[in-house]
Amino acid sequence: MESLYDSQNRKAGKHNNMNIQAVQEQQITLTDLLAVIRMADLEKKGSNIGGSINTSGASLSSSSQTKKSVTYARFYKEWIKSKTKLSPATKSKYNYLYHNHIDAHLGDKLLTEIKPSDIAALIEIKKEELASSIVKEIVCCVLRQSLKYAEGLGYIDKNVAKYVDIPTVEQNHGRAMTNDEIKRLLEEAHKHRLGISIDLLLYTGMRRGELLGLRWDDIDLERGTIRIERAFVRSVDKRTGKTVDVIGSPKTKKSAREIAIPKSLIETLRAYKKREERAGRGGYKYLLSKDGSDEPYNTANFSRLFRKWRDTADVGKDIHIHSLRHTYCTLMHEAGVDNYTLIQQTGHVDTRMLERVYLHKRNMKMQENAVAKYEAKLQEILL
Repeated sequence: MESLYDSQNRKAGKHNNMNIQAVQEQQITLTDLLAVIRMADLEKKGSNIGGSINTSGASLSSSSQTKKSVTYARFYKEWIKSKTKLSPATKSKYNYLYHNHIDAHLGDKLLTEIKPSDIAALIEIKKEELASSIVKEIVCCVLRQSLKYAEGLGYIDKNVAKYVDIPTVEQNHGRAMTNDEIKRLLEEAHKHRLGISIDLLLYTGMRRGELLGLRWDDIDLERGTIRIERAFVRSVDKRTGKTVDVIGSPKTKKSAREIAIPKSLIETLRAYKKREERAGRGGYKYLLSKDGSDEPYNTANFSRLFRKWRDTADVGKDIHIHSLRHTYCTLMHEAGVDNYTLIQQTGHVDTRMLERVYLHKRNMKMQENAVAKYEAKLQEILL
């Protein structure tokens, strides 16, 4: 007699054989199945591409008719929403580039009607207004990436931005300051109430936005540490379309960090805190507040202040706020600090950017140090 267990197995086996036979008859391979799943996923993304409302009140969908009627402006809004892994600062930059340099030229065009010649014409116009590096960002970071997304979802047949030549960009990552330039800049900055900002940039290597977002609660003078938890980032006001500064998250996850500060900076901060208290600003939460309110300096005002100090100190027009970060990295490297420790302090993701952009040679100093160390080692062997 057949047991219930055997009966169930027999039926299951028969059912499985039928399924296998059906698959074989249809000649469906694993590759075919994966392709079907991929297409279903793309259709799902297309149908849920963000609920953007068109003039008739309908959301974007994956129907062929809707795809043909989508403007670049509508699609851009949904594409930028999909970029969830971008830092707030990068997303704000893309929005700035789109609203200020792309929208007027391509926003009203249908995705399916954008041609390489349209993008080439935009490049020619912007080459007269902007640095070649900014034009490259417009094409490579915004247009190529968004149209690649549109191609993947089936809204266009091909990414036309790939077929457009972009301006050649001369790599100029800035430079580290000389010893004399450092002294002159500090001397000039210290004549101003907020001159401590230069000390902070030189002694910590933090970014401008991180500096402006600093609060007193972020600083532990007893332990000698600073927590980087927020930063001023540029954003586009959706209501006015103007660029504004807002307090946001640091540039990347690695940028949110705790850094060590030297004793000399601790003492400078203690003295600055006492001066602020005497001036009636002891209860202010922001370190670099405006004179009359507990509001932080924004990036534009601070940049103007820095340029004033720079020009008066006569350290060269090629020195910018970010040059102090270059200087910090270079001096730390000259002092023998390893790259791993340096990226913990500066908030870089890895050492590649550090090595390619920030570690500058100042007057052959690093080579001189290396030669001196080698000579000492060789003398030790010979003696």
